[in-house]
Amino acid sequence: MSRERPHNVRSSQTSFRDLQLKIEDFRQKRDELNKKTKDYINDLQEIEIEIANSLKFAKDQYKKKRDYWNNKVKQLKEKKIEYKTLLDNLIEDQKNLQRSGKDQNKNNQIFSMKQIERKIENLERRIETEKLDISEENTIIDKIRELAAMKQEYFSKKNNNEIFKIERKIEIVKINLNKIYEQLNKWSEKSQENHSKMLQEFQNV
Repeated sequence: MSRERPHNVRSSQTSFRDLQLKIEDFRQKRDELNKKTKDYINDLQEIEIEIANSLKFAKDQYKKKRDYWNNKVKQLKEKKIEYKTLLDNLIEDQKNLQRSGKDQNKNNQIFSMKQIERKIENLERRIETEKLDISEENTIIDKIRELAAMKQEYFSKKNNNEIFKIERKIEIVKINLNKIYEQLNKWSEKSQENHSKMLQEFQNV
């Protein structure tokens, strides 16, 4: 019996050391696992920061540019409406002049026209108030006809000039409208381009 005790003691000591070694091994594995978990969490946090930075980049860069071009397009559309309204008004004025065939605004008559009218009035007054022979009266009547023809010619020229001015304005407005349409297409494409880049940036995250 006395011989077995040392053996049992050695066995117990060996088992205890083995247990300590296993415990130490478990501790090391636990520490390694904790370290890996911590590293994994840190990696996730870095990825989240990268995602946040990418989203911020997309918002600050492409969204800002997209909104800028959208605003330019909006302003240009408002200008297009103004020109379209102006064009409609000019076309309506043109139709009115063509229908009337003469300028109805007598306040715009030039001084030479007033002189013609005054001469006609004076000649008519002479026929009414003075005793004229047939030859003199016919001469005055011919003069009145000549002045009346000049008056009619003036109205015709003035009316034609107004129509020409309106036609010229219509031509200019149409040219500007075409330029606006071209610019609208370009700016709309730029806005869409930046919008697509912004969406692409989100997809790349």
